[in-house]
Amino acid sequence: MKEGSIKTKIIRYVMVVSIVIVCLITSFMVAASFNTTDHTMLNTMEPMVKIASQNVSSNLHLLTERMYQLSESGEIREMIASGVEDAGMEAFLEGEANKVELNKIAVRWPAKAMA
Repeated sequence: MKEGSIKTKIIRYVMVVSIVIVCLITSFMVAASFNTTDHTMLNTMEPMVKIASQNVSSNLHLLTERMYQLSESGEIREMIASGVEDAGMEAFLEGEANKVELNKIAVRWPAKAMA
């Protein structure tokens, strides 16, 4: 083929136009995918955060209520008043920790926590 033939010029122009179109379509698709991802994440994260915060709030409320009930129980007040040793208090707290509500909570005597 000659350098200046019409067939060569047409092939060059078609290739250049094809490359430009591919670049434009690719850049448009990349921008659209980022935009779609942002909107999808924003739309799904808000309800998930609300549900998670309500769950944490509910769990903290339950934990606080159980700890208050434990601190106000007559058994623990009697143990503190009578000066029960740490072993007896630890056994009592272990028994309370085995209850369903306190299964995953670390219940420890304050002297042990400071050590």
